Amino acid sequence: MNLNYIKDQEINLIEEDLLGTRPYVGTLYKIVKDCTSPFTIGLLGAWGTGKSSIIRTLQREFDKDTDSKVKVFIYDAWKFSRVDCSR
Repeated sequence: MNLNYIKDQEINLIEEDLLGTRPYVGTLYKIVKDCTSPFTIGLLGAWGTGKSSIIRTLQREFDKDTDSKVKVFIYDAWKFSRVDCSR
């Protein structure tokens, strides 16, 4: 039996979009680029729904846009939590 697995790491949604989440990148890109007032965006969803892939792809899109002054900052709360998940 051949089994196909999806790696537990973010992917570039421009190259492959296994979960169909690429449209969110385009929508977020437009919102961020067109909005003139300060704002915060929260990307919420269950584990494995593609949040990291969306934000990393959005970051790549803004990095490619030489006209944009937007810088995407990614904060990984898990890296700084003191929760012991081994129990």
